[in-house]
Amino acid sequence: MLELVNKLNKVNYNLFLIIAIGSIPGTLIRWFIDNELIVNVFGSFLLGVLVGLAVSNRVQLLLGVGFSGSLTTFSGWIMSALQMIFVGDFLDAFLLIFKILGLGITSAALGLFIARNINRLKLFQ
Repeated sequence: MLELVNKLNKVNYNLFLIIAIGSIPGTLIRWFIDNELIVNVFGSFLLGVLVGLAVSNRVQLLLGVGFSGSLTTFSGWIMSALQMIFVGDFLDAFLLIFKILGLGITSAALGLFIARNINRLKLFQ
């Protein structure tokens, strides 16, 4: 039983390390770009590509959870919208929400479409 617990702990640490390694460049790029629209749309596109390519779980953790998770900024996006609402800029707040949401869904769908076509052409197999 102790051997099973040790094995599970080792797997969890390895997965945590994979996510942490992916999060470092995502965080740095987010900080450098400092534009909620760009990082959220790009992160959505990347997630669409990852889902469409059906990559391994480790790649999904590295690039999907680690990199895209630290790159994108749901909380920053929502806080920007709330700040607009608090000062009475209701239209700008709702435009921000729908702009990022619409472009995020569109870019994720585009990434998925491109990745599925790559799979169909067997470019990376």
